[in-house]
Amino acid sequence: MMSFDVATLKSDFRRTRRPFDHSIISGKHRKATIMRISNISGVTLVLAALVACCQAATRRDPGQCPRCPAGIPETAPAPGDFAFYFLVRQWPDEFCYTQRGCSTIPDPNAGFTLHGLWPNLDNACQKDYPEHCSYNDGFDAFDASSINSTTRKAMERNWPSYTTANECFWEHEWDCHGSCSGLTQPEYFQSVLNLHSEYDISAALTAAGIQPSDQPVSTSEFEAALRDSFGVTPYLYCEHSSGRDYINEVFMCFTQDMQAVDCKQVCTVHPCKPRDYQDCGSELIYKLSDVRSKAEKPCTGSFRQCRPKSGTCS
Repeated sequence: MMSFDVATLKSDFRRTRRPFDHSIISGKHRKATIMRISNISGVTLVLAALVACCQAATRRDPGQCPRCPAGIPETAPAPGDFAFYFLVRQWPDEFCYTQRGCSTIPDPNAGFTLHGLWPNLDNACQKDYPEHCSYNDGFDAFDASSINSTTRKAMERNWPSYTTANECFWEHEWDCHGSCSGLTQPEYFQSVLNLHSEYDISAALTAAGIQPSDQPVSTSEFEAALRDSFGVTPYLYCEHSSGRDYINEVFMCFTQDMQAVDCKQVCTVHPCKPRDYQDCGSELIYKLSDVRSKAEKPCTGSFRQCRPKSGTCS
């Protein structure tokens, strides 16, 4: 198999990008030189295509958290190289009600549950966030045995998966996001649980008199209840179904040292809206659905076997 020296190719590629003066070469030497440059450019383009293909595959199917094939340079950012966190919580009834379906029956008393704690880049909320830092040599991949029994019980209660085995979900969140936090796995998972407990969405809504209902609630009232309780303004995202907006997830922003902050303070160029998320209209539905009567059989296989087959790093 042909092998490539990446440094040499990059150097050659930089040289070939400069304007070329054909007047300094003539005859067969010109032809040979042009052929050499064409060959170098061709090899460089092949390598670039392979890298792009690998990166595209990772973005298409990061639920698998795949590694790039051997020999292709990996470009994961250094752990801890980010500006702020998104703490993301989801309303399980909406998750199961709208379009995804559930393989595990949501607990009716669970309230909002965790999706993840995602490091984000400064001024790039609509663009890429750091992900898959576990690709870096010397950094730890997900290890379920690092989660002690107390933390595991709390995660099972507050951070369940509704589509696959819990450990599959936790592995995905660690590999795609937690590995970029600069924290160890025990530190990361415990920090997420601590923030979830301190900023209790369901308790804040209940205190404001907002209960799950089939009737729509004012989006501004829903947001104000959380702002009054937490001292910062969250971002609300909904799923649109049958002409109605169903509360999907609540995003809060935190500094690297886990201090709550208004997202607009850390997103100064782009509107602080995660990619592929939909805003809520003037009213939203915050309800208990009938998913418990139509849930599918829970996943019982190994979490490595029932890993999600598609999706984005989210």
